[in-house]
Amino acid sequence: MIRSRTPWSALLRRLGIPVATVLLSIPGAPGAATLDVPSTFPTIASGLAAAAAGDTVLVACGTYSEHDLVIPDGVTLRGESSPPCVTIDAGFAGRVLDCPGGAGIRIESLRVTNGALPDAGDFIERVGGGLRCNSARVAVRDCVFEANAATYGAGLGARGGDVRLVDCTFTANVASAYNWASGGGIYGRDLNWNVGNCRFEFNSATSDSVPADGGGAFLDHCTGAIYDCEFEGNTALAGAGGVYSFAGDATSIVGCTFTDNTAGAGGAIYGETSRASVADCVFQGNVAANGGAAFVAKFSSVTYSGCEFSGNQATPYAGGAVECWQSVATFRACRFVGNSAALTGGAFNLNQGANVTIEDSLLGDNAAVAGGGAISARWTGTAALARCSIVGNAAPANGAALDVDNTASLDVTDSIIASQAGGAAATCAGVGSVEVRCTIVWDNPGGNFVGCLAGQGGSLGNLEVDPLFCDPGAGEWTLRFPDSPALAANNGCASDLGSEPIGCGCPVGATILVPGDYSTIAAALAAAVPGDVVGVCDGEYPEALNVVPGVHVVGFGPEFTHVVQRIGGEQLVSANAVVDSTVIQGLDLDARFLANWVVRADAGSVGLHLAGNRMHGGAVGGIRNSSDSRVTIGTTLARANDIFDNGLAIPLNVRNLNVAADSLPATLNWWGSTQYDQILSTFEGPVASCPITNQSHSDSLCAPLIALDAPAPGRGSFSLNAFPNPFRSGTRIRLSLGPGAARLVVYDVAGRRVRTLFEGPDPPSAVRWAGDTADGAPLPPGVYFLRLEAGDRSTVEKVVRLR
Repeated sequence: MIRSRTPWSALLRRLGIPVATVLLSIPGAPGAATLDVPSTFPTIASGLAAAAAGDTVLVACGTYSEHDLVIPDGVTLRGESSPPCVTIDAGFAGRVLDCPGGAGIRIESLRVTNGALPDAGDFIERVGGGLRCNSARVAVRDCVFEANAATYGAGLGARGGDVRLVDCTFTANVASAYNWASGGGIYGRDLNWNVGNCRFEFNSATSDSVPADGGGAFLDHCTGAIYDCEFEGNTALAGAGGVYSFAGDATSIVGCTFTDNTAGAGGAIYGETSRASVADCVFQGNVAANGGAAFVAKFSSVTYSGCEFSGNQATPYAGGAVECWQSVATFRACRFVGNSAALTGGAFNLNQGANVTIEDSLLGDNAAVAGGGAISARWTGTAALARCSIVGNAAPANGAALDVDNTASLDVTDSIIASQAGGAAATCAGVGSVEVRCTIVWDNPGGNFVGCLAGQGGSLGNLEVDPLFCDPGAGEWTLRFPDSPALAANNGCASDLGSEPIGCGCPVGATILVPGDYSTIAAALAAAVPGDVVGVCDGEYPEALNVVPGVHVVGFGPEFTHVVQRIGGEQLVSANAVVDSTVIQGLDLDARFLANWVVRADAGSVGLHLAGNRMHGGAVGGIRNSSDSRVTIGTTLARANDIFDNGLAIPLNVRNLNVAADSLPATLNWWGSTQYDQILSTFEGPVASCPITNQSHSDSLCAPLIALDAPAPGRGSFSLNAFPNPFRSGTRIRLSLGPGAARLVVYDVAGRRVRTLFEGPDPPSAVRWAGDTADGAPLPPGVYFLRLEAGDRSTVEKVVRLR
């Protein structure tokens, strides 16, 4: 299973690379001109020859048969529309574009094709068939580099300087030579890259005598980042169908997908003396003789974190996902599922001098023909594994999970080695060793604590017990709560064992369990008496829920326990005359199908509490509270609900028909947004909704505003009014209230207080606000809230500041 990936914009910040720097910020020069091709200048070459720094050469749609176009310092070359309608076709007569130096160069919305360079001359003459950058600062956006050829960097080659690529495609470019060639898509040496949201497809690196490297990209001693890119179907005769990282290259590769790339070694990535880091990437279906997805070699020191490796193959040799040799590598929170090797190491093959750390990772359903369904360690290869789940792997010859020989060694702690598809858990040859501590070894057909694990069972915290996976037959290796021995509370090591979290189970503290005691929630409620807690285990329950006063209903959590309305009905959850305190908690309440409301409280129900639920899909709305009822929703971070996506044509999360000010306390819930004006628009009636929380329920995000204050009869006028509204330079705020202390405060849509306009015993009748902070700094255009408070009374008005 491939997990969703984190958007790379957040990860860029983690690496200290400002998102805004992905494209260079280049101000236009005074008197900058636009030079039109072909209306003013007949060719692109003539337009570039006439351009000065700050100018833009704007090219109309069409195909231009030109080559060796030199872009001057500070000039922008731009096609007139996106996607590119301008093609520059070099006709294999030379390089298409050249940036021989300078800064502030932009290239945008072009298709660059059929550039070709002879395999002759010095290094820099053979770089960049489509585009060459030599010690230049260049930003390239929305371009296609197709069918170009060169020895180094067929699509784009760069040496020195700073190159930024965004929203570009590199397709069918070929790096080729009689001797070594590299970088079918891009080649970089001694420069800083930032490559974002680009696609590399069907590029190749090939040569006639010495094998070639880096079908998609070759990075020689570079820095920077490649993020949110796709590498598919790229090939190299030697290393790296996708990306070759060489000579101290320290590029960060984040949020990328590598699919169906092929090479002699490292189908997707090859590292040689590399210092690269790889995070949140997906490797699927890549193939190589060694290291189906990745090869870590020759004194590299690399880190992979949060990556997925699935369906990669090493054929005819070793390391279905990863081969490591004479290097240090760390893998954290990765998943290796369904990889295979024709020889050894279905997921990992650790060879001479490999020193590998694997933490918090799943190695499941991998296979190797000759040994080490999950990991094979040869010669002096070593690995330390911590908090790993090694499950469902197969090797018919040696070590369904682990296989070592010669002087290799594996050290395993806080892990699970279980349910392999065939063979013993571990085998050792020579003086190779496998040592386990605080590890469950269970259900391995060829034996558990046998062979080189013999004598380790029952000591050092090791257990030979069923880890209680949720659904191992379906490849679901998560743990069952509360009784799995892999949970810290249930083993002598006081540690969670394995990589997988709790994935199924039943709530603690229930007096009645569904489906343990009763098959349906309705049957359990019918048998319950006030004070009972009906615990609903993980699963889907296609039934409506009629609340019984004083009987609490607690699910295992909204991620696991789903109550879904699949038959006709006005509401999914119905509370009638529920006077006693009654809690509905930990359920996914899904009314997307036939219910008008998710929750409805009627007939004087004043005791209903909704805590930790997810409520969505009501055709009319989410929660309906009658004029004589009261519902408490959330009120603490631990009890926060998710309430969103209710109502069809008009979003409606809450309709409160009770005008009493405290009839619907609903603070600290997630409403599908942190934009408070959007949240307010989904309420009808008085809803005490702020502070709200974020999606992870980890923070209080806004000021204590009330969506619609209930009227307070007989206490005189209490209001505020801003005019003009919307406003640009300022607005006059009229106040109507009796004598006494008052406060007028401005909040932004995130609930942050940005200005106190008045606070004291004698409120004025009007206040002017210029849309600024207390120190006079103008606030950005947007929505703000004015809140007037006096004693126990408050009222709110939304104002909009225009540009």
